[in-house]
Amino acid sequence: MRTIKKYPNRRLYDTEESKYITLSRVAELAKNREPFKVIDTESGKDISRSVLLQIIVEQESSDQAILSADSLSELIGYYGNTVPSLFNEYLQNSLKSFSEGQHQLCNQFNADSMQVFDKMARENMDMWRSVQDNFLNLSGFTPGDSDNTDKGE
Repeated sequence: MRTIKKYPNRRLYDTEESKYITLSRVAELAKNREPFKVIDTESGKDISRSVLLQIIVEQESSDQAILSADSLSELIGYYGNTVPSLFNEYLQNSLKSFSEGQHQLCNQFNADSMQVFDKMARENMDMWRSVQDNFLNLSGFTPGDSDNTDKGE
């Protein structure tokens, strides 16, 4: 597991890459599902959740927000009114199911679009072959002639 250290000056240091990184790099690690933990260097505590929440806050403040105010209110409503582990498991399973469905949809789209592009490429090749054959016929050559001799001799 990759360890990222957070220093008092709020800088993040990736121990695997041996360099300072930005919060957007941490977001990239999360999106790529690379396992990591963020450790506060003063206390030694794992602060991964708070760093991830910070990333979510930044994302939700941008034009790429995915959670409505109603969704956020609903989420807040679950604090203190449910068994945390049960809700966490439900939420993780729901997100996993959604992610798998999205992945399958993308794969299906990619497979279908590749067939469409393949068909278009074949049709284009046939069209160009026909144009070439017609040009050769008009020029006095028979398509497929390898010696390119003039038929008028």
